[in-house]
Amino acid sequence: MSTWLLAALVVVGSVLGALAGMYVKRRLVSDETLRAHHDVARAIYALVGTIYAVILAFAVAIVWQSYTAAEATVSREANALSDVERMSRGFPVEIRRQVQEAARTYGRLVVNKEWDAMSRGESSPQADAALIEMWHAYTDMSPSDKQNPLYSQSIQRLNELSDGRRLRLLATHDRVPLVMWILLCCGGVIMVVFAYLFAMKSVGLQSLMVALVSGMIAFTVFLIFVLDGPFIGNMKVKPDSFEFVLRNMENLER
Repeated sequence: MSTWLLAALVVVGSVLGALAGMYVKRRLVSDETLRAHHDVARAIYALVGTIYAVILAFAVAIVWQSYTAAEATVSREANALSDVERMSRGFPVEIRRQVQEAARTYGRLVVNKEWDAMSRGESSPQADAALIEMWHAYTDMSPSDKQNPLYSQSIQRLNELSDGRRLRLLATHDRVPLVMWILLCCGGVIMVVFAYLFAMKSVGLQSLMVALVSGMIAFTVFLIFVLDGPFIGNMKVKPDSFEFVLRNMENLER
């Protein structure tokens, strides 16, 4: 299902549910009863609303920061892979072929196998083996080949590649804790229920107020949901950086 369609269903469903609750409240509780407590309700609503707004903003900031950090990690890893493959051209033919074959195998496995596995919190053993093969190509070099000026730079890029892979796989476990989800959902319900506690002569105006409050909360919580886990769902980070690097490798081979 499209993310936008799912978002529309969540927001519309939340608004309709909130409005249904409001109409039930108007039948059960008289406006006169509510007006007698407006001052207290207003003060509590302002306090609770401020606290909930801070919690929402904090949750959005955390998941967005995690998402953008995962994108940056993927880009750095792909760039490091490209650098290792290109610098291998400065070594003897046997070493160059070993590194290039392992680099391209690694890139393809990450894109075609590991990316889907990450949504389940898993990784590809074959991709890990290809990375180890690249390391072996450099650690098994003869002492004379290690004197190559590109050797130290290649090792540095390999370290960046390994670190990037490790951080990318660790990011698959970055999720909003259950207790935070309980707080977000219960807090949203409380905010909507508080909006019922203000007596208004105009049913249409109160309906608009409740619809705006519930819709905004529902959309924000949905945003946190789709961004929770940078490698999960329709909004997950894509392997575009790796695909771009693989295309460049193939073009250079022609």
